[in-house]
Amino acid sequence: MITFDHVAFYYRRQQALLRDVDLELQPGTIYGLLGLNGEGKSTLLRLLQGLLFAKKGSIHLGPYDVGQRHQPCQQQIFMVSDEQPLFRGSLQRFQSVYAPFYPFFSVSQYQETLEQFGLEQSMRFQDLSTGQAKKAWLSFALATNCPVLLLDEPTNGLDIPSKAIFRRLLADHINEERIIMIATHQIRDVHNLLDHLLVLQEGRISFDQSLLEISHHFCFELRSRVPNQDEVLYFERVPGGYLSVRAGGAYGDSLDPDLELLFNGLIQRPRAFIPFTQKTPSHV
Repeated sequence: MITFDHVAFYYRRQQALLRDVDLELQPGTIYGLLGLNGEGKSTLLRLLQGLLFAKKGSIHLGPYDVGQRHQPCQQQIFMVSDEQPLFRGSLQRFQSVYAPFYPFFSVSQYQETLEQFGLEQSMRFQDLSTGQAKKAWLSFALATNCPVLLLDEPTNGLDIPSKAIFRRLLADHINEERIIMIATHQIRDVHNLLDHLLVLQEGRISFDQSLLEISHHFCFELRSRVPNQDEVLYFERVPGGYLSVRAGGAYGDSLDPDLELLFNGLIQRPRAFIPFTQKTPSHV
C-alpha cells in the first residue's frame, strides 16, 4: 500500500502545486489520475518515484519513506515519463545497463513485448521516432515487474494499433500485488482499464472513487432534448443529443460511466458535485 500523508510541494517563489494531498493506493488497482494542465499530476508521480521531495508531509510505500530513496524501495517503482530521458545506444544495451537494478526483470518478457510493438533489440534509441521510443520505454517498464508502475501520458505518440496493444499488455500485467497509476489527458484511451478515478484540483485530490462507486453514485444518459439543470449535474451537447450525468446509480438503459464527461462536470460545475467530493476518500 502507498500512503500520502498531508503532502505539499512547491517550487521556490512559486504558488504551491500540491497543498494537502491525503491518499491511499491499494495493490491490485489501476488508478487514473486526471487534472488540468499545471495542476501537478507529473509532480505527484515524481514525488512518488523519489525524484522530487515533499516540502511537507510524507509518502510511504509499505514501511519505506519514499523520500529517503532506500534502494529496496526504489527497486519497487518504475516510471515512464512523458518527457523521455535521452539514451544513446541500442534497446539491447539499454536492457543490459538498467535491468540489473530491478530484481524481477524478465528478459524474455522484454523481448516479447518489443516484438509485439514491432521493435527489434538492435534498434538504437537515437534512431527511433517519438512513438517508437515510447513503445521501448513501455516494454521495459512492463518487463521490470515492479510492484508500482507509474505512467505519465503513456499513449502520447502511439498510433491507434499501438494503443490497442498497450491496453492489452497492461491488462495482462495487473495482479493482486501491483499498483498502476496512469496520469493522462487522453482518458478515452485507457478508461476501460481503470479501476479507480482520482482528480487533482487546486493542489488536492478533489475526487477519489472506484469505478464501482461511480456506477452507484452517477447515472450517464444520452438525451434528445436539453436537460433541465435541476435534474442533472452536468451535460454536454453531442451529435444526436445531450450527454448528461446525474445523481443516482445506473439502471436500465444507462450508459457505461463516461469518465471524461464526469471530469468535465467536476471541473466546470464543482458546486453541483459537492455531495460526492466532500467526503472521506474511500479505498478499494
